[in-house]
Amino acid sequence: MGTYGNFVNRSLTFIVKYCDGIVPHGTDNQDIDRQIDHLFVFAGGQIENGLFKDAIGEIFEFARSANKFFDTKKPWITRNTDKAECDNTLYQCVQIIAGLAVLLWPFLPFSSEKIFGWLGINSKWERQSVPGGYLLPEIQILFQRIDKKVIETETEKLQEIFI
Repeated sequence: MGTYGNFVNRSLTFIVKYCDGIVPHGTDNQDIDRQIDHLFVFAGGQIENGLFKDAIGEIFEFARSANKFFDTKKPWITRNTDKAECDNTLYQCVQIIAGLAVLLWPFLPFSSEKIFGWLGINSKWERQSVPGGYLLPEIQILFQRIDKKVIETETEKLQEIFI
């Protein structure tokens, strides 16, 4: 979940900070669209067959590639050197986030619901689109990191109760 949350946070926070919270205009990336469409078919089939681990594994692999896409495109550099390229990258990242939110909705409904609200999309099992020019509301961190000491403390409390 860290990779997914990181990708969502860094993409949307970047838009808020450098684009006044407005999703930039861009063009659809046919390769990314094909990957997302494939994931809907693949994950849907895996879920129907009870193969949840396979479905979520493939979805998280795509989330990892989305993070690499962001890193490779370097919008923190292109925002100063090639604004059109930066805008296109951020637009594509928002489309990926929309797809991931729907794909992960069966597994992570609360975080997906947050994203649905932020992006103005729904949970219909298909690739979603967020138009350029869409104004993002206030964005929050998708997942709070839990300190390992808190986990250890809570685990000890549970062990005391049940032992």
